[in-house]
Amino acid sequence: MTQQHYSIRRAVSADLPAILEIENDSFSEDNFSRRELKYLIEKSQGGCFILEIEDEPTAYTSILSRSNASNLRIYSIAVHSKARGQRLGQAMMEYILQFAKEKGFGSVTLEVKVTNKTAISLYQKNGFEIFAVKEGYYHDGSNAFCMKRAI
Repeated sequence: MTQQHYSIRRAVSADLPAILEIENDSFSEDNFSRRELKYLIEKSQGGCFILEIEDEPTAYTSILSRSNASNLRIYSIAVHSKARGQRLGQAMMEYILQFAKEKGFGSVTLEVKVTNKTAISLYQKNGFEIFAVKEGYYHDGSNAFCMKRAI
């Protein structure tokens, strides 16, 4: 498989339909609503970023921060099913870690469904470690691993 050229940029309001499509394609439950995604794009601290291949939105990430916090939180990473297996999740992860480093964050945290082996593997490969479990975190009552990586 040839490595596709991609670009990552900050999402804007016009990207909302594409991000909503990626979100709904990626998550059948616990997915963000149009309203939540609009907030993440337009108003959240941190940012929402989109990965494009040939100007086509293919993946996105939402990261959150607080002005007084030393950690950056990965809120979501999603890759459209038509583009999975092309290391785009890894590309998003590298972008997030570089963003955290440039902005001076001391660590990056996230929650992930305990059954999401693909995501857990990606995070562990990038130096994240499980430090806690949140019981009943997801809509279906399943648990989440809390993971963290120092920058």
